[in-house]
Formats: sequence, structure tokens, C-alpha cells
Amino acid sequence: MLHRVTQPISQSELRERIYSGEILHFTQISALNRFCDSARQVCESTLNSSDPVNSHKAANYSDWLKAIYQFQLAAQNKQQCKQAFAETLQSIGLQLDETFCDRFIFRVVPPKSDHVEGSNSWVDTHRDTWGAGIYQQMNWWAPLYPYEASNGIEFYLDHFNRPIANTTAEWRYEQFATARQQQSAELKPALKSVPSLLEKPSGVVFKPVIEPGELLCFSAAHLHGSGTNNTQQSRFSYETRTVNVADILSGEKALNIDNDSSAQLLKLFNKLSDGSPLTRAHFE
Repeated sequence: MLHRVTQPISQSELRERIYSGEILHFTQISALNRFCDSARQVCESTLNSSDPVNSHKAANYSDWLKAIYQFQLAAQNKQQCKQAFAETLQSIGLQLDETFCDRFIFRVVPPKSDHVEGSNSWVDTHRDTWGAGIYQQMNWWAPLYPYEASNGIEFYLDHFNRPIANTTAEWRYEQFATARQQQSAELKPALKSVPSLLEKPSGVVFKPVIEPGELLCFSAAHLHGSGTNNTQQSRFSYETRTVNVADILSGEKALNIDNDSSAQLLKLFNKLSDGSPLTRAHFE
């Protein structure tokens, strides 16, 4: 289920494997280690802790949430992180002048026994294609600190080609954005950030465990989400998404099997080489 990759891979091979449902596990990437080091420095400095995964235990939860939000904001905007991640994708084999990238999300999931109101804590089971509407989208996910299988990302592999009832017909990103503006920045908005399931997923739940400095790549069409954190430690991970022009031109993409929305969130993506936006023209 998890396919380890230690060498650069061509864009054509990457899309062929990802759009068919493979989950790739990239290792031995020096630039990604630099990314993690830079992000961890921001984390430990902002939280004033050398042990961030246990930092929720000693702090007032409201104050901790505010510190977490400041870490997320600072790490997301840190130039060293952006540069190191661009170099990571380049070392994998992506061309920066044809690759558009979403912002970084640094996700912090505290134990189930604690509150989970953090703006980027757990997220419900979903497909990213439900929100973005881009079937050439690839997701990238990795931990900043070690974690356990019960406290990580999880996939419902049987649903890659099997539809599941959901609220994509009603959910709108603009409504979520409005709800987010009406909530304190460090808290989750009242409206969910992704469309919801209307039935329980079936099949085996796949919970991969990888080390900091390693990276998962998978199709945005995979049904996935955050596992319930049944450990005593907070999970620190990061994620982003990319869309490649060569993939769009190839005509290849993941299938839409249950998305009832025709919306596309192209404005989330900017080219890694010069920051120019992804537009409708790239698809036409």
C-alpha cells in the first residue's frame, strides 16, 4: 500500500502512479530535513518549549492555542521553509516553473482528552477534490515530530474508486471563509473546512507511519483524514498541495466519482518559480 521511493521520479511517472491510487513514501531528501529543522526551530521558539509534543500539558489551553497559532503563522511564512520545500520537490523531480503550490498548513492535533478547537487541528474524513475541484492535484503530508499510527493521517483505500455519500452539493468554500473570519484566528470556525460524509466509510483503514524528514504523496481524490489522537502527545505535521501544468496538458487525472460541486479553487495555487497564480487559462 505504501511504496517507498529513494530516487528522483519523472513527472509522467509520478502522475501515472498517483492518479492510479498509489501512496508514495519519499525518503532520503536532504532539503526536507532542512525544512523540518527550520520549522522545528520556529515551533520550539514560539512555544518556548524543547518538547512541543508535550507542551499542552503544562500550559493554559487558551494560551497554548494562541501560541500554536503564532507558530503556524510564522512557520507558514518563513522563507527558509518555503525555499527548502521547493528544493525538496525539485529533488524529487518536479519542475518549479510548471508546478503550482498551495500554502503550507502546519497541523497540530492534541490528545482526544484535550480540546481540539485549534484552527488547524484534526480534520474530518474527506477528499481534497471535493473542495478544490482539481483532479490533477497531488497532496504532500509529513510529520515534524515522531508520532504513532493511532495519531496520524489515515486513508480509506477501498473508496479511491468507490463513491460515498457527502455534502458537496451544498458545501461552499466562500461560506467557510466567511465563518473563519467571524471566529478568533486560533480557533476552528463554526463551518467545517471540508464537505462532510453522509455515511460511514467501509473497508480497512490504512494508517501509515513515517519519520520526520520523510514525505507522503497521494492523489487529492483519496478519502482520508486525521485519526483520533488516543495518545498523550500532540501531533505536529505539515501538508500542502501541488498542481502541475504538464499533468493538466497530458489530459490524465484522477476520476471524479462522487463530487457534486463544479467549483474550482484555483486561487489557492501559485507557481513555485515566480508566484504567479493558477488560472482558468491553464486548463483551457
